[in-house]
Amino acid sequence: MGVEEIAFNLTEFISMLPPQIIERIDGLIIILKAVGVVVILYILYAVAMGFINFRRAKRVKKIEKKVNSIDEKLDILLKTKKKKKK
Repeated sequence: MGVEEIAFNLTEFISMLPPQIIERIDGLIIILKAVGVVVILYILYAVAMGFINFRRAKRVKKIEKKVNSIDEKLDILLKTKKKKKK
């Protein structure tokens, strides 16, 4: 079954429905479109937050390396001062 056949069968089916049902289906279609827009916006938000969190994690790792470097230097300085006091 090709796409044209499915589309033709769907339009044929919709044309056979009573107007009351078509009005309700229109409301449902509008709701589904709104939900689709919300899902797309959420996906964009999730991608943006993922990018921001990735950059934040890189910065935190860089800061952690610097803090460890400073800590090692302080340990060396404190050990030399303790030796001098004795």
